[in-house]
Amino acid sequence: MWEIDAERSKYELRTRSYRNDKKQLERELDKAVHRLKDNADRDELMAYDNEISLNQQDQLIENTERLERTSRRLQDTYRMVIETEQIGAEVLGDLNSQRETITRARERMRQADTDLNRSHKVLSLMIRR
Repeated sequence: MWEIDAERSKYELRTRSYRNDKKQLERELDKAVHRLKDNADRDELMAYDNEISLNQQDQLIENTERLERTSRRLQDTYRMVIETEQIGAEVLGDLNSQRETITRARERMRQADTDLNRSHKVLSLMIRR
């Protein structure tokens, strides 16, 4: 009987040890599961951040391209304004030159008219004599 009690006690001790090992392993498993879950949550969050970051990068690239296109259009428009201003200045110069030519021609015509009137008067006087 004494031997049975000793055997029983030995197996109970071994069973307790196994139960303690089991509890320890369950705790370690729970910790590992929590770490994996935390890592998965963090990875999911980071993936979301990466998606946001990629979306923001796409928007930034698109906005930069739009800004470059707008800048080129503004530069082209500015060049056109400068060219138009130069053409306008040339046209004004030409018109001023033509105005001076017309004014000189008008003065010559008036002088010629005056001279013709004098000539007419002189000829009229000569005819009468």
